[in-house]
Amino acid sequence: QLLVRLRLLEGDTAPRQQEIAAAEALLNAAKAQRELAESTYRRNRAAGAAVDAQLLERSLQNWREAQSLERARAAELEQLKQRTPLEIAEAKARLAEAEAALRLLQAGYRPEQTAKARAAVDAAQAALATVERQIEELKIRTPVAGVVEAVELQPGDLVSPNSAVLSIMDTSKLWVRAYVPENRLNIQIGQRFRVTVDSYHQPFHGTVTFISRQAEFTPGNVQTPEERSKQVFRIKVTLDEEARRLLRPGMAADVWLESPED
Repeated sequence: QLLVRLRLLEGDTAPRQQEIAAAEALLNAAKAQRELAESTYRRNRAAGAAVDAQLLERSLQNWREAQSLERARAAELEQLKQRTPLEIAEAKARLAEAEAALRLLQAGYRPEQTAKARAAVDAAQAALATVERQIEELKIRTPVAGVVEAVELQPGDLVSPNSAVLSIMDTSKLWVRAYVPENRLNIQIGQRFRVTVDSYHQPFHGTVTFISRQAEFTPGNVQTPEERSKQVFRIKVTLDEEARRLLRPGMAADVWLESPED
């Protein structure tokens, strides 16, 4: 009878960020201790005959011990970072072993033995899937393709759930917010207009993708030629691809209420 012994992964196999941060802190402390011991030894040696030989020997020994401690802390940190790939390989090997045992049992052993082996395979697959999912959770992905404008974290910071990590600008959707007075509200969704900015002499073009259904008072930072108009409607003009390559968010723009061919 074939006896199959499977050891499943226990606990959280992915290296926790807290453990890595603690190991890095210990390494920095060991490095500072080594630098202090080295400085003390070099100072004593430079003093020459003014320093007792026993004191010089003791400072040299302290330096060597600090060097050994620093190397040990660095090795511990590297081992902690490499722990997850090794556990994945181990989980895959155990999965292959369980699958081979299942094939042997299916060839002629009792149904209960086959079911037991199948359960062991399922458990190994679940353990492997757990490790891979935990590794995937350590990756940061953005839902849009854009440009990173700001990094909210510093090396060594811990990321809490639902916290900001990066600020990304979506360059695929650039639009202009404009305000249209009531007497010029003869526009429609999908209508194209000419857009100009102070930074470029060439005109750009965009399409009206939103027209507010409710009027509002003119914002304080908006000027219109019709000073007598107190009620305006907000519109949104989405710019073409050419404009998205040249313009930046926050730039002031003018929307000319006539078709680009006029």
